[in-house]
Parts: sequence; C-alpha cells; structure tokens
Amino acid sequence: MMRRIIPIGSVMGLLVLAACSASNFATFTRYPTPDKNLDLATLNVAHLKTLTVGQSREEVLERMKADPVEGCIKWGWSTWAQIQRALGWLPCEKREVIQSPYRTQILEQGGTNYEVLFYYTGGVDPEGMITHRQLTPVVIENGKLSGWGWGHPLAQQLVQPGAPTDQAGDLNNRAVSFRSQGRYAEAEPLFRQALDIMERAKGADHLDVAIVLNNLGELYYIQGRYAQAEPLYQRALAIKEKVLGPDDLGVATTLENYAALLARTNREDRAVTLASRAKSIRAKHE
Repeated sequence: MMRRIIPIGSVMGLLVLAACSASNFATFTRYPTPDKNLDLATLNVAHLKTLTVGQSREEVLERMKADPVEGCIKWGWSTWAQIQRALGWLPCEKREVIQSPYRTQILEQGGTNYEVLFYYTGGVDPEGMITHRQLTPVVIENGKLSGWGWGHPLAQQLVQPGAPTDQAGDLNNRAVSFRSQGRYAEAEPLFRQALDIMERAKGADHLDVAIVLNNLGELYYIQGRYAQAEPLYQRALAIKEKVLGPDDLGVATTLENYAALLARTNREDRAVTLASRAKSIRAKHE
C-alpha cells in the first residue's frame, strides 16, 4: 500500500528534519540539561498512563501538556543585546529544554489521516542524540487516539529506512546534535551532505532545503563565519516566504537568526527591522 507523507508547514524554534522522514518537520531543542530532561520524562511517562483510546486529539494534548519552561539567552551589553532591550525582549539565563511533544509527524495511509506525537520519555543515545528509542509515539487517527507506544501497528513503519531524503533527514539530525555539543568540524560535512541530497531529490526551492540551509547557517554563525552564514540565511528566508507566506513562524525563526548576524556585523538598523518583523509575526500567533 502506498504511503504519502504530508509536510508540516509551520514550526517554532529550531527547525530540523524528522529522522524517520525528511518530509516531516519537527521542533527540537539543543542538547538539554539533565535536570529538565528527567523532569519532563517523568511527567510524560505518568501522563501516558492516563490516556484512553478514543480520546480526541485535543484531550490528548491537554492530558500530555507539560508546564512550559521558557528558554532564552543571557546577553551581555553587546549591540544585539541593546537591540533586544529596545524591542522589549528581556535577556535571561539560557536553558536547554525539550519541548512537549518533542516531534510531530503527519502522514496519510489508505485514506486515513494520522498524526503521530512523539513524547520524550528518557535518556539519550551514546552520542548524546535523542532518537526514536528515547521517544514514545502517540498515534492520532482521524482526530482520535488509536494507541501509543512502539507496539502500535503504525509505529514501526515510522523508523524504517527509505528514500534518499530519509538519509538526508538523518544526516541533518546528527549534524544538529553535533553542533549543539560543540562538535562543529563533525557537523559541517553532515549538513553539506544533507543539503546536497535534498537539493537533488526535491529541488533547490523546497522547504526541506530551507531548513537545512538555516541549520548550516546557524553553524557558521556560532563559529563567527558570518560571510558564509549570510547567504544561507538569505536563501532560506526567500524559500520560506515563498512556500509558507510572509507571516509564518518558520519565517520568524530565520528572520531572528539573520537579525542576530546583522547585529554582529554592525548593521544595526537592518537588524532592528528584521527582529521587529519577527516579533510581529510571533505576536500574531499568540
């Protein structure tokens, strides 16, 4: 039976490709702190035990809801910090936390629409990455809960290796993990390989390509390689605006990244303009 993957268009935070299918987008935080890991994993395990087959999607999301922990960055008195203050963004201590659900996948199979919510239930793999082994899938079938856990008939299909774009998604995810651990030399070739595969498989203007471009751009930004990061941000922004529209949260993410780069390279006026636009987009989604 043919299986068609439907891309998720709008995501917040750091965007990467889902490990099981590069056509699905997900929000991932960087390598999280152990205390927040443990707290959320314990909470998710407890909440999973209270689910009942047949519950609506809204009931599941409410039942699995975790108290949000805001993550932000402690800035000094740099130009970008002053821009943040001017826009009313209060600097604070950076905290690496896993969001709940950790990742979402949507697919259609045999005329049935599925949404799979992956909740973090503990641990990391030997390389410090979070893979399907540390997640528990919760399967929503046509808006209703049909089951959860890796014993669900649909779940095993989600981790099967497949097309080149699946390989690109895996490469991208590994690169994101390496980047978050400061292993920049290992991350760069993986990002570039993922980008090459995705461009050849889906075309230069596909949304998946924009996500890898943004991730690679952030790697260069972290390393202070601003001249290399800027054209990647520009290209990612152009693709997202074309595919998602000017007011999508994915556009806001790239605007924020690009604004930070402009501030670091003494283009404060342009940085304020982009940051203000990103803030306006986020306000529309609150």
